[in-house]
Amino acid sequence: MDGAGTAATLRATWLWRTGLEPRQVTNFTTVHGVGEVFLAIPWVGPTPAVLDTLEALTRRGVRVSALGGSPEWASRPSLAAEWARRLAGYAFCAVHLDVEPWTSRSWPGHEVTYLARLAKLTAFLRARTGLPTEIDLPSWIAVRHGPAFRQVAAEADAVTVLAYRDRASAILNAAEEARAILTMLGRHYRLGVETRASREGAHVTFFQEGRRAMERELNAVTSTIGEEATFDGIAIHDLDGWRQLPN
Repeated sequence: MDGAGTAATLRATWLWRTGLEPRQVTNFTTVHGVGEVFLAIPWVGPTPAVLDTLEALTRRGVRVSALGGSPEWASRPSLAAEWARRLAGYAFCAVHLDVEPWTSRSWPGHEVTYLARLAKLTAFLRARTGLPTEIDLPSWIAVRHGPAFRQVAAEADAVTVLAYRDRASAILNAAEEARAILTMLGRHYRLGVETRASREGAHVTFFQEGRRAMERELNAVTSTIGEEATFDGIAIHDLDGWRQLPN
């Protein structure tokens, strides 16, 4: 796959490790048709390494979103505001939130409260940064907490639905409820898949199957729903894991 393509065929990826050489990153994104990188921004703000990667990707025509998040941001939006303040003046096209309050110890029994806070945080950061804001949401949130999923999605410009499965049919089945809600809201979305080893089992990641199997299954997903107006393609977690997949 080369760098040309429609929104639905272009890939996105998370880049958490910012120590890679910019040339390594740009070569990989060009070869694999990556149209957007969610680039992790440390708490202290963009470092020289981050800025070098941002510049190299932008020069290649790849969109770069500022990636950040912590479970405590849902309860303490002032922390998110402090992080976002350090983005000012840099050429990020959007903010990409990976807050994950469901990993908090106090999540059980307080799910709806946490998701309501996440919705408020999303709206808050959109207003604070003036940038489009996309958020990661696991597909199971839509199944177990549909109204709360809708509340969060309504405050975002787009959603990455984490549908971590290793077969096209399973990816689409996992994301079915989320896709229905997002379509009803008119929200653009991507489907996220995993390439790293997972404690949840082999069925949630392409770690064991490798790159060719992943391409086959993701192409099947895109062939099935690629014509949907709000589908913006596949997001692959993450660039490091993707690079290390066997062929």
